[in-house]
Amino acid sequence: MGNPLLSHIQRQHDVAITLEGVLEAVSILRAEQLGENAVDSLMVVALDLVGRLTQDLDSINLPVGRDRALYDPRSA
Repeated sequence: MGNPLLSHIQRQHDVAITLEGVLEAVSILRAEQLGENAVDSLMVVALDLVGRLTQDLDSINLPVGRDRALYDPRSA
């Protein structure tokens, strides 16, 4: 099993990349003045992804593991 913090960071990176793709799609659709309903749906998805990132990157939600001292100053 790997480092819990690194796994957590990778998951957040994956969500951020997905968010980037969603926002790029919104940008393209708006520029081409296409799919207003699709844009609305994509914005709902984007807001959900932002909420996930915000929650998961809150320090209280960091994983606790044997390597806690690497990322939690309270454990020093």
